[in-house]
This record gives sequence, C-alpha cells and structure tokens, in this order.
Amino acid sequence: MNKLIHLGAGPSFIPDEVKKAAIKAMNNFNDSDLSVLEITHRSKEFERVNAESEELLRELLGVPDSFFVIFVQGGATLQNASIPLNFSNEKEKLGYIITGEWSKKTYTDGSKLRKTSILFDGREDKYTTAPVNESIEEDNDSSLVFLTSNETINGVQIKEYNKIGENLIIDMSSDVASRKINWSNITCVYAGAQKNLGTSGVTVIVGDKSKLVDNGLTSYLNFQNHIEMSSLYNTPPVFSIVVLNEMLKWIKKNGGVDHFQEQSKKKALLLYNVLDSNKEKLVLPVEKDARSYSNVVFDFHEKETLVRFLKEAGEAKFYGINGHRSIGGVRISIYNSIDLDKVKKVADFISSFLNSVS
Repeated sequence: MNKLIHLGAGPSFIPDEVKKAAIKAMNNFNDSDLSVLEITHRSKEFERVNAESEELLRELLGVPDSFFVIFVQGGATLQNASIPLNFSNEKEKLGYIITGEWSKKTYTDGSKLRKTSILFDGREDKYTTAPVNESIEEDNDSSLVFLTSNETINGVQIKEYNKIGENLIIDMSSDVASRKINWSNITCVYAGAQKNLGTSGVTVIVGDKSKLVDNGLTSYLNFQNHIEMSSLYNTPPVFSIVVLNEMLKWIKKNGGVDHFQEQSKKKALLLYNVLDSNKEKLVLPVEKDARSYSNVVFDFHEKETLVRFLKEAGEAKFYGINGHRSIGGVRISIYNSIDLDKVKKVADFISSFLNSVS
C-alpha cells in the first residue's frame, strides 16, 4: 500500500526523525522527566535549546553579527505591522512590491500605519510575474521596501531580490532555508516556521540592529525587549521552538542551505518540465522566470478534468494538492522536507494522467 505523501502548503510535512524527536520531547524533554508541553521556558534545559536554535539559524543562513535573531508569536501576519513600527517613524514612506495575495496583505496592513507607495503591482497581470530591477520606480523615495520572496498561493517567486533596491524587508516564510541569502541590501527577514522550519506557533525575525527605531511601542511589539531577553521576554511557544531546533539540526545534517537550494531548483524543474511538455492540456499561469520553486501551481481547461485529477491524486495518496480556495486549480508544495524521490513519484503521476487526457 502506498504511503501518503504530504504536499500541502503548510503546515507542511515534517521529516520522520524530527517527529520522533518531538514525540520524545513530549514524553521526557532532555531527560528532565517533564514533557516539553509543561516545562518552564526559564529552565536551563529549554534555555539551551533556545540559544542553540539561534546559533544554528545564524550559521545556516549566514546571518551577520550586526543582525539580531528573535523568535516570536503571531505568524508573519503580525510582523506586517510590527516591523514597520520597529524600523520606521511616522514621517517615513514605505514601498511595497505586490506579487500575490500575501504581499497584498502586507501592503494593506502597512498602509494603515505609514505613508506607502506601490513600487510594483502584480495585480495588473493577475499575479503572474515578478519584478526585475527595471520594474521598480527610479524615483523611489521609500525608506523601506517590503516584498514576499515566494507567494504560496499564486506560485510566484522573486529570484533576484538583491537587484531590486536597498533596505529590503522580506517575508520569506515559504522559501527560507531553501536559498542562500545575500544580506548586503536587507534590513529584515521574517518567516513563519510552518513551511521549512517546523510547525506553526513560532516566527523567526532576523534584522539589522542599527536600523531599529525607538517609537515607544507597547511591550510585546517592541523588538528591543525580545532582543535583550533572547526571545524569552514572555512565555514563548516552547514546543514550536523545540521543533524548530530539530528542523535546523536536520537541515544542517543533510547538507545545509547550499544542498537545499540545489534540490529546490532540481525538484521544481522536474515538475515544470512535465507540465511544459503538456502545456496545451494545462493552464500554466505564471511566467517562466517568476515560477516558484516551492509551490508549483497549474490548472486544467475543463473543471471536470481538474475534479478527476484531484480524485485520482487522492487515491494515489498525494495529500494537500488542491489549489488555494481563492483561486482553485492545483498547488504542489515541495519544501525542503519533500525529497527528490517523492517529487519523481508526483511527476510520474502527472505524466501518466496527462497521457490519459485527450
């Protein structure tokens, strides 16, 4: 009997060895005779895991010493508001690059807090493309530029964000640790953990300490409090940080970001090659240069064919491939934890199905 293959957009598949470590921690966390679900965040056992998680993240992502790393709650959505409040003042203008639903939400939140301008609007092309350097307004006077490196809903990825401009704020929730980061023009990166870094409940924020602004924020919203207390300002999501720790160790053990960047492209191109060779039978909405290596989206011309595809895919034990409810179609998420062998099985299934479509 085929084993289920989890290809959902998030929370995503977690490697078996990470799940086993999490289960062990639930029963007896680091030989403390306490479950990770009940241990205090002030314990030496958890403080060691918390500190190790920061060290591993710095190592794997090549984080500069001048940048802080904190683990907070609220998902990437909360950071759409907290980051402008910590990195800008009321007189500054914020620039936004809109390439899909998530960056649109980021812009909507930011526009309630600061003056804003749209530097690239993918809505005009129905979220099928991503900007290159020439696409950004030359007279951009924004103090910060917000973008989402990979749009999980629309399957759009910005491959060359280092060419876009300066002082970038990047929501990297769905491709963090699957691509190397050049920090030279980045002010802050943030990511919900539930795609490549573990399970929901914890969000990673990495930012340039020198660019923080003191706006007299309330206690939890003020990043400085979390920095000074090493992410232990209040009770953190202990279990989620433990899973994050195990995922970071798994990433390092399996070759680090260099390895997963190579695999990410290889897996995606394997699927896109099958789709492109049958493009007359499909709707491939995203321009080639903007196609995501994390979330492969496509559709069929006839709804009946889509329904049959999803039914047969479910019978073949491919889980979570329905497109987002807002756009429909098919979405295959191939995060770090989905290895090449699994993607080959998906590619073979797609190829076989398309051969049966007249």
